[in-house]
Amino acid sequence: MESHFISPGAGVLSCEEELLFISVQQILFYWLFAKKKVIITMREEKIRWKNYIGFVFVCVLVGLMFEGFVSADRGSIPIISRFEPNSPPTNGILVPTKAEPQPAGTSITWVAYAEDPDSDTLYYRFWIRGPATGNSWQIMQDWSPVNTWTWQTSSADIGDTDISVWIRDGYHEPPDRYDLEKKVYSYTIITGPNSPPTNSILVPTKAEPQPAGTSITWVAYAEDPDADTLYYRFWIRGPVTGNSWQITQDWSPVNTWTWQTSSADIGDTDISVWIRDGHHAPTDRYDLEKKYYDYTITAAENQPPINPALSPDKSEPQPAGTAIDWSASATDLDGDMLYYRFWIRGPSTGNS
Repeated sequence: MESHFISPGAGVLSCEEELLFISVQQILFYWLFAKKKVIITMREEKIRWKNYIGFVFVCVLVGLMFEGFVSADRGSIPIISRFEPNSPPTNGILVPTKAEPQPAGTSITWVAYAEDPDSDTLYYRFWIRGPATGNSWQIMQDWSPVNTWTWQTSSADIGDTDISVWIRDGYHEPPDRYDLEKKVYSYTIITGPNSPPTNSILVPTKAEPQPAGTSITWVAYAEDPDADTLYYRFWIRGPVTGNSWQITQDWSPVNTWTWQTSSADIGDTDISVWIRDGHHAPTDRYDLEKKYYDYTITAAENQPPINPALSPDKSEPQPAGTAIDWSASATDLDGDMLYYRFWIRGPSTGNS
């Protein structure tokens, strides 16, 4: 909708303001000194119709005032009010930085773009649907002005995956909808050359030396480029094994093993861990090995036995003449041999 008044010519002044705040002084300045045509521009979301009616009335008065105030050779003054509705974004695109197919483990950046007729800031939300999501749509990067998202693929993505981007300018659809959507269907991830684990470590939770009887947990770790599950086998070689390698914990995904030392471990002991991902070496070999040499166990202050127990082989009461066997037991933290002495006190001993 436009209202036209008289015009002297060159130039345009655009004012995106509330209609009631358009200044008569601004109009006078631009006509008298800059000789510019005045265009008052209002976006759709800012229009208040009751103000618009008042504005047209003010424009008529100003036009009449200028008509009588300015000499005839100046010509006439245009005051134009223009209504411009906000437009949603258009011409969306969504493209990957790498052509398919790509092997699992590849990093792929997705670039989205759209044009906005009003030069509004655009917001993007990226989605994925494929093997890694159970073929359900999941948000991978929520609303933001960032128009790129990097997909770090893995073996879980092998197969076909759909990528989607929602685009909005904030003036039309709410955050749970979009002004514009672009999709790429069936982007293919293939099985890549599997790599063995790397960068292994093997560390104890307690620094050596430690006294016999100490419980020591060993922690192993490695990195797998394909994010495969890793399996660990722990070994020990020392005084308690006759200095021969023995398995103390067989293949499992558990990357820790607890060594309960005793006096039999006094001296230097070597610890080893085998690591594999199941795609390379067989179970009697390893993809990666890490060793810790000469962990020292020292003699500890000898501790007395604990947890004594004494029990008969027959419950009471029993008739006279019955043979009753008594069994004794105890625990020795140092692994020492235990010795036993049995006593009795009753009628046959005069209660002594």
